[in-house]
Amino acid sequence: MKKLITLGLLTLMITGLAQAARVGVVVDFPDGSTFSQCIQTDEGVNGYELANTMAKSTTWGPEHPQFGHSLCKIDGFGNKVTGTGCEWTGTYWAYWVIASGSTWTSMPVGHDGGETCWNRDPYSWSGHYCVQDKDVIGYVFGESDPVSWEPPPMRTKTSWSDICEKEEPTLAKKIMPSIDLSIEPADPVTGQTITVKVKDNRTGDPVKDANVRVYNGPVGMSKALVEQETSDEGTTKFSISETGKFSLHVAAPKFGHELVKLKISKPSTTTTTTSTLTTTTTTSTTTTTYKKPPHLKGEQKLKTTTTTIAQPKTIAAAVKHEPQNEGILTQLVNWLINLI
Repeated sequence: MKKLITLGLLTLMITGLAQAARVGVVVDFPDGSTFSQCIQTDEGVNGYELANTMAKSTTWGPEHPQFGHSLCKIDGFGNKVTGTGCEWTGTYWAYWVIASGSTWTSMPVGHDGGETCWNRDPYSWSGHYCVQDKDVIGYVFGESDPVSWEPPPMRTKTSWSDICEKEEPTLAKKIMPSIDLSIEPADPVTGQTITVKVKDNRTGDPVKDANVRVYNGPVGMSKALVEQETSDEGTTKFSISETGKFSLHVAAPKFGHELVKLKISKPSTTTTTTSTLTTTTTTSTTTTTYKKPPHLKGEQKLKTTTTTIAQPKTIAAAVKHEPQNEGILTQLVNWLINLI
């Protein structure tokens, strides 16, 4: 019995070792730089999962039912994502492979489209790439040949041994799908429209038909105030008329669930005070009578000065008024009178 158990364990160990694979990855960037990495993973892993374990970030277009995911950017280089894939600019990330010790061959299939693995025939368009030990995957950004339509060639000339026998392999960490959740606005108030966006954490693709519920108590033990599903754009909108702390629960098939706290406050009250300044206008009239000496004929002259004052303004000093139409003779007479 012990021999059977030992033989079984040994068989499992040998089988596990046989399934392990080391794959080289090379990226020729548009700026002329090159990145390479040896990744240890399992045989049969598709190209999409393998590329997502690189040390460089990858950005993908939405999954196509036949062709799978299209690679838009590596480490920020490339084309932006559109509704159906990557924006077409004439340049793209070409997909290459060195299989079974051969030279670079343009990959005739995608990363994960189709249900079966590629049969490794360079003229076969069936299935998708699946990992085999000692493969080298290559990416280069450029445009096709205008005559032959051949994809942009790899600049880097290498082999599996150049990459994986000269460096320690990196153990591939499978990125599990999960929910990337965002809520707008961040600090909602009662009656305000709240937008919940649900995305795939790996690709940024919207997750539709995700169940969104809001509870005012423990999840599953209190009545849901809101129960909706996300649209094709991965969004849903609602409002809550109560204040307090709530539980927002989002669940989606293949993505698990996410639970966050949602705080609803009262709208802030703004008081506007209007100040009116009243200006009082004061009008004063000053009449000055000038009496001429007896020896001069004529009527008395009156000078009237009218001053308008707008409060709170003030007059700094009084104005001195001089008699009018008085010449040298008048001044001499005044001098004689003062002597008497």
